[in-house]
Amino acid sequence: FDEPKDQHIILDLNHGNNSKAYEATFQVVNEKTIQGVRRVNGWAKDRSIFYYAEFSEPFSDITASIDEKEIDKIQSGEGKKIILAVNFRKPVKEIVVKVGISMVSEEGAKKNFLAEANDKTFEQIRKEGFEVWNKELARVKINASEKDKRVFYTSLYHALVVPNIFNDVDGNFRGIDNQIHNCGEDSHYALFSLWDTFRAAHPLYTVIEPERNEAFVRSLIDKWKRLGHLPKWELHSNDTFCMIGYHAIPVIADAYMKGQRNFDVKEGLKAIAFTSEDEYYDGVALIKKYGYIPADMDTRTVAKALEYAYDDWCVAQMAKEMGEKDIYEKAIVRAQYYKYYFDPTDNFLKGRYSDGKFHSENFDPTAVYHHGKGYYVEGNAWHYAFFVPQDVNTHIDMIGGDEAYVNKIDEMFEGENLGEQADDVV
Repeated sequence: FDEPKDQHIILDLNHGNNSKAYEATFQVVNEKTIQGVRRVNGWAKDRSIFYYAEFSEPFSDITASIDEKEIDKIQSGEGKKIILAVNFRKPVKEIVVKVGISMVSEEGAKKNFLAEANDKTFEQIRKEGFEVWNKELARVKINASEKDKRVFYTSLYHALVVPNIFNDVDGNFRGIDNQIHNCGEDSHYALFSLWDTFRAAHPLYTVIEPERNEAFVRSLIDKWKRLGHLPKWELHSNDTFCMIGYHAIPVIADAYMKGQRNFDVKEGLKAIAFTSEDEYYDGVALIKKYGYIPADMDTRTVAKALEYAYDDWCVAQMAKEMGEKDIYEKAIVRAQYYKYYFDPTDNFLKGRYSDGKFHSENFDPTAVYHHGKGYYVEGNAWHYAFFVPQDVNTHIDMIGGDEAYVNKIDEMFEGENLGEQADDVV
C-alpha cells in the first residue's frame, strides 16, 4: 500500500470471466480467514467454486454489499451479488492473501490450502511453480536463438496449461454427473476443449507426457461412464456441447495405438464405438439415414461430417488392433463417407442437399464461415478441402493423381485470400 490510511482489500464474488454468480456466500472463520462459495452459470452450467482465504494481517471488520445493500461489520452472508471490503486493524505496507479453492466443498478448499500453501511464503510458492514448470518444459530441448526459444517455450507452456487436475488433495472430485467421487491415488482431469486440441495438442502429449496422457484417457472414460457418452467439449465437469465432432475418440485411440494402455482398454473401445453412433451428436441421425448430412436439414454439415469420418477411422483402427471385426467393419465404412461431399467438377468438398445436388450456385471457396448456418466451421472450403487424413491416397486419386494434388495445394497457398465472413446461410 502506498498510503497508510483506509487500507482494505476488495473481494468481489460477483464478477467473473464471462460469468455472473447466481449465488455466493461468505463466513468469517477467524480474524484472518474467510471461507465460502461462488456459484455461477456461464459457458459451463452450474459451477461451484469453494474458497478458503487467509490474510497475513488480522482484519478489524468487513463491510459487505449484498444485492446492492451495504452492511457494516458483518460476519457472514449470502446473496446473488456480493462484494466485500476487508478492513485491516493497522496500516502495513504489504498484505499477502493465500486462497485455497475446491470444486467439492469448503472443507476441500481448506484441505487444499493447508496442503499447498499454509506455511509457505510467496517466494517459496513462486519457486515451486518455477521448478515444476521448468521440469515440464525441459522435456523438450531445442538449439535456437534466445528469441526463438522464448517463442517456443511460451507456446509449449500454453500447450500444457490444460487439461487441469480437478480433484482435491484427498482425491475427491465433482464428476460430470455433478456428484462427488474419489479418484484415490490417481488424478482426475477436466477441461478438454477437444475440437481445439485433437489435431496437435493431444498427439503432442502422447510424445512428451505419455503417463499424464494415460490419466487424461482414464478421466475421459470416467466421464463416459457417468454421462453415457464421451463429452464433446468438457469444462468444469460439464459437457458444454461446443463445436463439432466426437474428438475424445482420437484421443483414446491414439493413446492405445501408441502403446499407452494404462486404462481399461475394453471400456475405452466400448466408449468410442458407442459414441461414434450416438445421436446425441448432431447430424449423426442424418448420416445413418443418408450417408451424409444434407445441407438443407442441418448446419455446418461439411465440417461435421469430415471430422466424424476421421474419428470413425480412429474407431476402426483401435477395433482392428483389438480383434473386434464387427466394430471395425462398420467404422471403416463410415470413415469413407467424406466421399459424399466430393464434387468432381472442381475437386472441393462441398455442402450437399437431400436431393443429392451440391452447393454450387454462388460457391465461393474463400468465404469464411463461423458458427451460423454454413457448411464449414471457423474456416472455408479451402481449409477443409484436404481434411481427409485417414484416406489421403484415395483422395489424391479422386483429384487426379500426384501432380493434380500438388497443383491444388499450390492453388490454395498462392491464391488470393479474401477472408471475408460469409452470411452463414444455406
